[in-house]
Amino acid sequence: MNNAALRRHAQKMRRLPDLLKQEVEKAASRNAKHFAEQLERAYADDPKLQGTVKAYPVTGTFETVWTVQVGDNEAFWARWREFGTAAGDRIYRRGPRKGTVMKHPGAGAIPTYFPTYRINARSYRSRLRSSVKRAARKLVAQK
Repeated sequence: MNNAALRRHAQKMRRLPDLLKQEVEKAASRNAKHFAEQLERAYADDPKLQGTVKAYPVTGTFETVWTVQVGDNEAFWARWREFGTAAGDRIYRRGPRKGTVMKHPGAGAIPTYFPTYRINARSYRSRLRSSVKRAARKLVAQK
């Protein structure tokens, strides 16, 4: 290889991180949005939770990371639904029945978030791998 070819190759390699970042960010946002859509379908039996599914980017130390969240201040029981609640005595803290004990039977878990992810994880990984390969191909195609 001559010096000119080495210089061109070095320039291409310096461009790789930018291309790679762009392609991976596109794939990650697509994965997050798809996951949010799948969760909305999975929560069809609970309209309040269904309306709180959000996918949004969070910029931090490792550039942009996508987060998918279920529940908010109004629909705070998403975690209770996912993992269930334990049976036991609950003491009223406020209101006219303050200090009285209620026997709570507990609620079984209705796992939705992780099973939905697990079903789609393979395609999400595949989409990310494809984005890395696509960035490499674009880099090679550039002159």
